[in-house]
Amino acid sequence: MRPENAARLAQQPKDADLPGLGQNYCIQCARHFITGKALNEHYRGKVHKKRVKDLKEEAYTQKEAEAAVGFTTDNGTRGGVRKSAVQDAIMTDLDQ
Repeated sequence: MRPENAARLAQQPKDADLPGLGQNYCIQCARHFITGKALNEHYRGKVHKKRVKDLKEEAYTQKEAEAAVGFTTDNGTRGGVRKSAVQDAIMTDLDQ
């Protein structure tokens, strides 16, 4: 997340429809909390720590996802015998 977006999310204007008037927000988990104490307890919790750990890992790209499924392009030679090798073997058998 860009720093300017994080700063904007951390300092939101007061909104009566959100818990705690939208002032206690966890950026990593995208959750609002009623009080600052509840937010601090959330920071120490298992759910928040797991989410932060997941965010530190780089996300998969579309290319990696397609490779995992098998949608890669194979521009190499295919397995098996080439036609020219078969023709060479036939020609040597006919010559003998």
